[in-house]
Amino acid sequence: GAQAVCRKIRNAWQLLDAPPLVSSSSHADKVALLRKSAGMDSMEILTVEDLMGTGGAGGPSVAAPDVETAAPGDVAFLQLSSGSTGVPKCIQITHAGVVAHIHGESQFCGIGSSDVHVSFLPLDHVVPILTVHCCDVYHGCEEVQAEVAWVIADPLRWLQLVSEHRATRTWAPNFAFKLVADALGGAPAPPVPALDLSCCRWWMNAGEQVTIPACE
Repeated sequence: GAQAVCRKIRNAWQLLDAPPLVSSSSHADKVALLRKSAGMDSMEILTVEDLMGTGGAGGPSVAAPDVETAAPGDVAFLQLSSGSTGVPKCIQITHAGVVAHIHGESQFCGIGSSDVHVSFLPLDHVVPILTVHCCDVYHGCEEVQAEVAWVIADPLRWLQLVSEHRATRTWAPNFAFKLVADALGGAPAPPVPALDLSCCRWWMNAGEQVTIPACE
């Protein structure tokens, strides 16, 4: 529930020595509620609009920072584990590691700029941010991101996204494949509108234990 989410945010914030939280200007007031609800009194909030130098909601703009040249061994981003058992673990992902992952994925999957990728898991998960987003940006692929709650509410929406956007690649954890299988198995009639999934050559089941019943 909401309390569990607040605890996870607080645990990650404390682990990283209380860094600023980044939010869109439209959500900044809601994020500020964490100061009391999660015991994060000293939390600083930065808005995306201010960081981009565009202000936001009539606020002042700030100068865009200079872009630094990174070395291969420099940290590109910090990946946090789920934190489901308490304080999350923090994994350093280097620029060299990101590029090596992209090259390996590209060679194995045959990825090119003409690919279209559908994903609906949040970008704080390692697969959406690294295997999907970083790879798609690197290759200049088209990427379709959907809200996870919207898809879970009707799992067949995942298939509709693949069909409508002519996706060539998509992925989800095992639970999503099971939800789709259950929805199709219980459907009294074929889904409407009709689906054409022949465009998608790569369906990846990853991020949690893969079960045989879901695959079958």
